[in-house]
Amino acid sequence: DNGIRRHGTWFRPTTTQSNNLSILPHVGQIWIKNFKVELCSDRGKTVEFKDADIVYKSDEQKKFINKKDIDFKFTTALTPEEATSMKVNITQNRSDITDTDGNAILSITDNHTQETDKPEKIYVDAYYREYCEPRTILETTVHDGNMCTPFNKYNISFMNGKTYYFVAEEKNLAMNTTKLKLKER
Repeated sequence: DNGIRRHGTWFRPTTTQSNNLSILPHVGQIWIKNFKVELCSDRGKTVEFKDADIVYKSDEQKKFINKKDIDFKFTTALTPEEATSMKVNITQNRSDITDTDGNAILSITDNHTQETDKPEKIYVDAYYREYCEPRTILETTVHDGNMCTPFNKYNISFMNGKTYYFVAEEKNLAMNTTKLKLKER
């Protein structure tokens, strides 16, 4: 402040005038030390749970167990009710899937089974249905590979009439053969 003060006399009072100067045009940089920002929330007055993972399990049969641990890279957001029932904290995660407007996707519909649920649950259920019982995997070489397509089903007569579906292929163009990996349906 480059103010002006006029001394008072017996016939006039003391006065001051403010004359502020802007120093910002003369500043090259500003350094801030120990800057800290904290984001605090009461989580809508909900109960704070210990950090935990959500585990989806399928119905198991004791006669055959094919264990598989999966870590999903993308997750489906939980509603407050779902989070409370699963005893996990209500959080917004970077891995939550959103629509084009930025709203969290809470469920999807599986067009194959017409089931609407969390994608993780649908995946675990489909995986269980696929691997709940042991199935034969057959590898064979077929000549004239043009007849092999991923959508064909193959009946192998000497395997008691079991039906197999396509899993993988390896083509040999020089020999005009296709090595197929088939799985029992």
